[in-house]
Amino acid sequence: WVGRKELDILRRTASTDGKMYTTVARFLPRPEDDNSFVSCRAYNSYFPEETLEDQWKITIVFTPVSILHVKEPKDDMEKNTVLVVNEGDRVVLICNAKANPLPYDFHWRQSGLNKIVQHTGLPSELVLSSIRREDTGNYTCLAENSQGLGESNNISVLVHFLP
Repeated sequence: WVGRKELDILRRTASTDGKMYTTVARFLPRPEDDNSFVSCRAYNSYFPEETLEDQWKITIVFTPVSILHVKEPKDDMEKNTVLVVNEGDRVVLICNAKANPLPYDFHWRQSGLNKIVQHTGLPSELVLSSIRREDTGNYTCLAENSQGLGESNNISVLVHFLP
C-alpha cells in the first residue's frame, strides 16, 4: 500500500511448506507520493482479525513542476491568453515551483531566449518596473534543482505603445 492505495500485485508465491508467502508489487513513485508511507500488511487466514503491518516513510526526489502567474497588474488570465499592458506599466510575474529538493535557481525566458534578470527567492518574481515595447513576448520560467529543470506554462505579454 501507498497511503490508502493498494499497489498492483505482480506475483505471489508460497513456500513449499505453505507457511510463508512472498508478494511482489509494482510502485511507480510520483511527486505527490513524497512523504507518504509505504506499508506491508500480513494476514493469517487462521486469525483473520489479526493483521501485522510495517510502514516506511518515503522521500521522492523529482524535477521541479513550475507554474507561472501574473501578480501585477491584477488581471483575470483565466479569460485571456494574453496579458495586455501599456508601455511604462509595471508587470510582475511569479514562478512557483513544487520540487524535492527545493529549487536552487530560477531562469526566465522571453520568447524562448534566456532573459538576464534580477529575481528574488521562493517563489521567484520577474519585475518589469517600467515595461517597454521590446518586452512584448511569451514568458516562461524554469526552476532548477539537482534533479533537473522544470519549465512553466507560458504567459504572453503584449505591450501597447504610442506611435
